[in-house]
Amino acid sequence: MNIDLSQYSFDAVAINIVAAWLIQNLKTSKLPGLGWISEKTPATTRLISVLAAALTAAGMAVSWQDAGATHTLTITGISAASGLTFGWNVLKNYCFQHVAYKAAFKPVENGKPCKP
Repeated sequence: MNIDLSQYSFDAVAINIVAAWLIQNLKTSKLPGLGWISEKTPATTRLISVLAAALTAAGMAVSWQDAGATHTLTITGISAASGLTFGWNVLKNYCFQHVAYKAAFKPVENGKPCKP
């Protein structure tokens, strides 16, 4: 089995809006196992948002090959330059998610946005 993820391309803004939407759905979910994330847990929400930003900024090439009993996972694209780029992209993606959340999900009171 060979998985080639290079054929998929996601716009940076779109993927961060999707991440913000998923986090919001986690917060408003009524599932009993998701009681640890809600509107009353901003630190947890920020941690999940940073993790989502890191996952969307990874920028690594992944290849999985399955040859009978031998399995090989190859991850390429890791260097000092890619590490710095990764850090910048995490910050940028977190900011995109934050703006998307504020614009799409934060309630407005009396014509003024609520304070965070």
